[in-house]
Amino acid sequence: MPFEAPPQPAVTTAAPPRNHTLTVRLWCGFTFFVCAAMLTIGRFLTPSAEGLGTHQQLGMLPCGSMKAFGIPCPTCGCTTAVSHVAHFNFVSAFLTQPFGAVLGLFAGAAGALALFGLISGKWIGPSMFWFQWHWKKWVFGGLGLLALGWGYKIVLVLMAGTAK
Repeated sequence: MPFEAPPQPAVTTAAPPRNHTLTVRLWCGFTFFVCAAMLTIGRFLTPSAEGLGTHQQLGMLPCGSMKAFGIPCPTCGCTTAVSHVAHFNFVSAFLTQPFGAVLGLFAGAAGALALFGLISGKWIGPSMFWFQWHWKKWVFGGLGLLALGWGYKIVLVLMAGTAK
C-alpha cells in the first residue's frame, strides 16, 4: 500500500472586513443635524427673562399647565435653557431649568463628536454597545433629572408668585 498524504484541510478565505465608513457618516450626519438644529434654533431665540415662554417665539401656545394649574409642566423652561446654552450663558441655563441646560450641553458635545465623525468617517465617542448595555441608567437617570428639574422649576415659579 503506497504512502498516502493526509487530507489537507479545506482552504477558506475570510471575508475582508466591512468598511463601516458610510454607516458611520450617515449616523453622524443625522446626529449632527438634530443637535445643530436644536442649538441653532436656540441661538436665534431670545431667552425669556421670566425663565419660561421662549417657545412662544416659535409660534407655540403658552404652557397649558401654567394656565390651568399655576404650576409649570415638566419641560417648562427647557427651550429657554437651551437658548441660554446656545448663547453661551451656561449659569443662566442651569438657573432657568437644569434639565434643559444638560440637554443643551449634551447636544453641543454630541454635535461636536458627530461633526468629527462626519468628516473623518470614524466615531470617537462612547461605544453604542455601552449605551445598549446601560440603557436603563440613561433612561431612568434622564427621567430622574427631568423630575428634579421640574421640582426645581415649580419651586422657582411658586417663589416668584409669592414675591409679587
